[in-house]
Amino acid sequence: MAPAAPRREDRRAPAIVFGAVMQPLQAFFQMEAASGIVLLACALAALAWVNLGGAASYQAVLDYPIALGLGDGSVRFTLHQAVNDGLMTVFFFVVGMEIKRELVLGELCTPAQAALPAIAALGGMAAPAGLYLAFNAGNLARRDGASRWRRTSPSASASSRSCGPASRAPWRCS
Repeated sequence: MAPAAPRREDRRAPAIVFGAVMQPLQAFFQMEAASGIVLLACALAALAWVNLGGAASYQAVLDYPIALGLGDGSVRFTLHQAVNDGLMTVFFFVVGMEIKRELVLGELCTPAQAALPAIAALGGMAAPAGLYLAFNAGNLARRDGASRWRRTSPSASASSRSCGPASRAPWRCS
């Protein structure tokens, strides 16, 4: 005897469950602050992972080798290098494009409106550099102290530099 065909109600159950899960997720990701909330949650999870006894496994994940290509024509790097050199490049490109759009067409299209965010960006570069100088003033002459100087505020300076060409554009709002 052949098994009975599933009832119509049984076939709809996965769709109902899928809809019940997807609707709140879609509503969350339509919020403007969703990406910031996800970023904060990931940063807190990483901090907890490292500081609650998982430092070795966290470092193992960062050191995971990746290879793209075949044979001798492959490029090898770690996950840490992929994040630093690849994903951060994309991130700052997107940030730069968003800043340029706001300066040309958005809420920052007049000098008066753009002044406070520009001052905040400069402060965001100067504060980490000032803290670094305050704690490492005697070590700057050493080679390792000078090499660490490059790491004090690269993200803030990269964001600010990425909007440089937009700041030379004429101020116009559409």
